[in-house]
Amino acid sequence: MTDIHWPAFLQYDNDPELEYLKNPAAWHQVLATAENDFEVNDHLIDCEGQVFSCQHLVQATVANSLPVETISLETVLGLIKAHLADSGSCCVAKTYAPTIEDAISILENSTCDID
Repeated sequence: MTDIHWPAFLQYDNDPELEYLKNPAAWHQVLATAENDFEVNDHLIDCEGQVFSCQHLVQATVANSLPVETISLETVLGLIKAHLADSGSCCVAKTYAPTIEDAISILENSTCDID
């Protein structure tokens, strides 16, 4: 069994927009909204680079969910750069963070988060 480590973000299939999740309460708030019918390739990515299927998370408890894979800091930064570029940020190429957790914190300041 693997726990999700917070903060985390949602990555929706074929969409560069990412949604910052500060803690488990933010995830539960997402689940409570009616429009969140997750697609097969929608993922929650935590601050350790663990990638979880949103569909599987909905069907199981968070504590009983296993990651689909683990991704690198470089991959997380690539997703964040695409998100920033899509939202019109400048100097996206210079975006850097030393850890995945630091990279996710960039999202906290660039999106409307749920906490």
